[in-house]
Amino acid sequence: MAARDIHQQATTPSGAVVAPPAPTPRRRAGRYEIRGEIARGGMATVYLAGHDGRDFALKELTPDPDGDPALAERFELEAKVATGLRHPNVVSVLERFRSGGRSYIAMEYVAGGSLRACGGRLSVEQVAGALADVLAALDHIERHGIVHRDVKPENLLVTADGRVKLADFGVAKARDGVAPARLTADGRTVGTPSYMAPEQAMGRPVGPWTDLYSVGVVAYELLVGELPFKNTDWSVLIQHIHTPVPAPRALRPDLDPALERWLLWLLEKQPQARPASAHAALDELERCMSALRGPGWRRAARLVPAVAPVLPALPAAPAPARRARAPQRRRGDCMSCACRRRKAG
Repeated sequence: MAARDIHQQATTPSGAVVAPPAPTPRRRAGRYEIRGEIARGGMATVYLAGHDGRDFALKELTPDPDGDPALAERFELEAKVATGLRHPNVVSVLERFRSGGRSYIAMEYVAGGSLRACGGRLSVEQVAGALADVLAALDHIERHGIVHRDVKPENLLVTADGRVKLADFGVAKARDGVAPARLTADGRTVGTPSYMAPEQAMGRPVGPWTDLYSVGVVAYELLVGELPFKNTDWSVLIQHIHTPVPAPRALRPDLDPALERWLLWLLEKQPQARPASAHAALDELERCMSALRGPGWRRAARLVPAVAPVLPALPAAPAPARRARAPQRRRGDCMSCACRRRKAG
């Protein structure tokens, strides 16, 4: 993993990293036709696929060379956890299946790209609208006993109408009884270092408050224009645990003081000092924005999705070899050697 990319890459089996689309030979997986690669991670690849005239995202588990069964079990858990979630701000997972000896998860395809592509050009209303969508998604999964554990811009996808959807439950921690303990046990550090809560970095028990800290990091990045802690190796975890968050208004003086207080509330080091729930954080964000921009602030909050990447054209199949055709003979022509000699004479 390149050091400069650590804030964009998940350190987990299924964290998909957005990569330039690559040509992919067309093939089928179950009832889906794979048309091109749209993202690749250490343990899974996401393809654009089609079925019955519709587009889908198809995640394929990369076979583990060591045969570790935990990877396949976590892939199964991701499908089991996410399939039961139905919310406008959560990417829909449709099914898990096997085809050709490989495991797949079929998901809703969100063509607008990730929130990462929108960064640096958003108004305060748009940032708040995106964060409100994320908090609504977290409120929903919290009610289902799920902690996402990898909230970051790459896992926040933008729809064609400018809404944000939470994606990739590859390292989600489910309620007791849903998964084997070894897959969700505390004491393991999973997630993306630049967005990890202190308790997550230390391998301590996590909960909805952990995802709220990650939302705080995303909010800081969008509102201030940079990450609160910029180390590009694992030492960033020490910063999350011990280093005070740089004052947002010291870097962006025009930031509203109420929004700064809300942002720092999410980034408290101690979990109990953060909002009690995603719903509480969302309510306070609504109050801040209504005071700042008026009750109609959401009318200016929709994002303009990035242009969906165009998959490279697949290499054209070579044309079938054509047999050389014999010269057409007119009536009366004769191609015998004797006739050719007589005509030449």
